[in-house]
Amino acid sequence: MKQLLAAGAALMLATAVTPAFALNTAKADLNHDGHVTPQEMQQRKVAKLMRADRDGDGRVSRAEYQAMMDRRAQRHPSMKANKPGKDKFAKLDLNRDGFITPDEAAQAAQRKFARRAAANQGYAPAQANAGPAAPR
Repeated sequence: MKQLLAAGAALMLATAVTPAFALNTAKADLNHDGHVTPQEMQQRKVAKLMRADRDGDGRVSRAEYQAMMDRRAQRHPSMKANKPGKDKFAKLDLNRDGFITPDEAAQAAQRKFARRAAANQGYAPAQANAGPAAPR
């Protein structure tokens, strides 16, 4: 019985998490080769963030960022516009000038890719066909 419950729980987790994760992976894999490189993640993150630049000045203000997060929360009700205690804008605004530039967004993407690679999670589904990792 315990094995049956464990198998059912694993199946529920796999079907609940994997499709969204795979979809995000497919979107990040810009050249569709089954691998997500740091450059692909960087290009996607910069393009996604810069869509929030509504006044066209080449940078995202706190108000533009918050409006983007609010729109995202409306499309995906399970998401919160900003988690309590987390100021994502401040993490992205590296020089603290009140704006996020494409360079700052690119640096954030590099940090994110490095964190996920170090945790051995990242975009694992896209890399699953790559075979074993090369020795370091």
